[in-house]
Amino acid sequence: MKTKNYLFLAFSFLFLLLLLVNTSCSQAPKYKELTFQVKTSDLGYKNHESVKDKKPDDLVNVSLKGNIFDPPKETKIIPKNKVNRNNPLNSSDSVFSANKASDLNWIIENFTDEEQPKIKSILGDGQILQRNQEALSKLKKEYITGEAIYKNYVLLFTRHDYGEGKGINIPVVYKKTNKGWKQTNALAQDKVYDIVFSALNSGTVSVE
Repeated sequence: MKTKNYLFLAFSFLFLLLLLVNTSCSQAPKYKELTFQVKTSDLGYKNHESVKDKKPDDLVNVSLKGNIFDPPKETKIIPKNKVNRNNPLNSSDSVFSANKASDLNWIIENFTDEEQPKIKSILGDGQILQRNQEALSKLKKEYITGEAIYKNYVLLFTRHDYGEGKGINIPVVYKKTNKGWKQTNALAQDKVYDIVFSALNSGTVSVE
């Protein structure tokens, strides 16, 4: 009888262990290798040390861990009291909704604390805010087509769809903070970010 009890406990423990392992594996993101490639002439910053000796048609590339979403994930309009920043995708709903609502305070809140004063100063310019509103008024939908991991940031490939085949792809950058995932402009002058941005719009992205 004791032997049966021991066997039952052993099988129960093994089942629990396998369940925990499977749950852990299912929750862990599975990233692939994404390679971004673009002509030097299509880069935003052509004076980087890494490309100064290259010809306009020479290719530059960078590889990052990430995923391409098939189908793309449509960004949702949410009310301000439903903001959830527990992951970059949910934070993107907040960013999109704040901009569509032209809610200045909400737009600022979506950025990291250290960047908020600068964003407030920039948006304090009425002309900049007006141009932002005019551009967004033409925006039909927004999609997240993929993601990449770079340093301690997540880049969400954000597709602004203006209809009739018109649009632009922006790798919006998110950083994890003690208040959840926040938008950041920390990579605005980064050469790797520039390659990613340019490849999404004028180059290629391959998956391995």
